[in-house]
Amino acid sequence: CVGRLTAQKNYLRLVEALRLLAGRQEWSLEIWGEGEDRPEIEQAIASSGLADRILLRGYSDAVHPEMLRASALILPSLYEGMPNVLTEAMALGLPVIAADIESVREVVGKEQACVWIDPLDPHDMARRISSVLDGEVDLPGLAARGRLIADRYSITDAQAAYHKLYRDLLRAC
Repeated sequence: CVGRLTAQKNYLRLVEALRLLAGRQEWSLEIWGEGEDRPEIEQAIASSGLADRILLRGYSDAVHPEMLRASALILPSLYEGMPNVLTEAMALGLPVIAADIESVREVVGKEQACVWIDPLDPHDMARRISSVLDGEVDLPGLAARGRLIADRYSITDAQAAYHKLYRDLLRAC
């Protein structure tokens, strides 16, 4: 995971979901980021008994090499504006397990480019993560479709879209 340690990123429910998978040894989680909810998340991890497998790594301005070491990105957010970490992971060829929320659906569209989880249901998260661990998900296929999606989001296109948005806002004033 990569993101601010805040309630909207939904790390507490993710910890709860992973507690349900404590008996499985084939997973670990690294969370990259800092934020106001760090003490609460640390407490949840300690209470789960998974402090050796769920690691809070803090902020890094060079997180992309760390992401490349991962097997997948988990994006459990309750809401996002523009889910940049989603497109970054997809551009890196990282399979994604993502919350089924409007902003992520807007980026992914109808493509089968990620494993969808219900961000409000730790049991659903655990089931979907288990499907990945059990080999029921075509991770290379997800990664390939994700790269195609990420290709739609270039810096040049984003700058042009922001420029148009601001120009339109000025005209409306």
